[in-house]
Amino acid sequence: MSVATPGEGKRGPGFWPLVLGGLVAGGIGYAIPTFLMPPPEVDTARIEALEAEVAALPVVEPVEPVDLASVETSQAELSDRLDAMAARLDALESAPAPEVAPPAPPVDLDPLRAEVDSAAEAVDALRADLEPRIAAAESGLADAATRADDVQDEALALARETARNQVTVALQSGAAFDEPLAVLGEAPEALTSVAATGVATGAALVAAFPPLAREALRAARDASPDAGVGSLFRNAFNARSLEPQAGDDPDAVLSRAEAAVRDGELETALTEIGALPEPARAVFSDWTARARARVDALAAAQDFLKDG
Repeated sequence: MSVATPGEGKRGPGFWPLVLGGLVAGGIGYAIPTFLMPPPEVDTARIEALEAEVAALPVVEPVEPVDLASVETSQAELSDRLDAMAARLDALESAPAPEVAPPAPPVDLDPLRAEVDSAAEAVDALRADLEPRIAAAESGLADAATRADDVQDEALALARETARNQVTVALQSGAAFDEPLAVLGEAPEALTSVAATGVATGAALVAAFPPLAREALRAARDASPDAGVGSLFRNAFNARSLEPQAGDDPDAVLSRAEAAVRDGELETALTEIGALPEPARAVFSDWTARARARVDALAAAQDFLKDG
């Protein structure tokens, strides 16, 4: 009869099931977190950056025969580059956030506001002092401008009045009057045509008339169809009437013309001279031109100087 040692006994079916159950339980415990837990978060930006660098790598065209050693070397280099990039990304992700400077202490703006208010008050006080003075100065300037305009108008009126008087005197004296006429503005042609030389005076026309009358009378008698011994006798003495005579003969016409000239009636004298025979009128051609210029200038001046 044998004696049983400690620990030795009958090993029934309960031992292996316990071992097997422990293995199954461990497998289930491993599978649950592996297949049922959500996958770790994927860094999409890193993957895209890596894909971009991979895409930028030069494409190696296959060449016969294929050099597997070089391909393996390129793959190793690429793997090293990818590892280096991953390390850089990890370093960037793990880098601490930049420190933000603490906010500056608040500034006390009250002194500045007080200074601004004081300056505004000073400006208001200065404006209150200057506004009436400026208004007075502006009023004075306006009065001065008005007075200046009045003085200018008075000076212009005086200058025009002086110019009118100078033109009037020049027409009587025979002097040139182009400068005073220019002061009066646009003048009629009867004045502008003789302004630089002046017009013949009435006295000059009166003085020039007698010798021209004797010459014109001689020319008329010589041209007369009934000229004879009597005409020769009259031409020798060249007698003519000194007082106005009636009639159409050259002597009577000249006597009336001379009387009109002495009386200052040049228009009447010109009309009488126009009735003389052609030889006699030719003698007076220059005199009539001078007399006509004077008559027209005096007539134009009468209206122009009155309106100017």
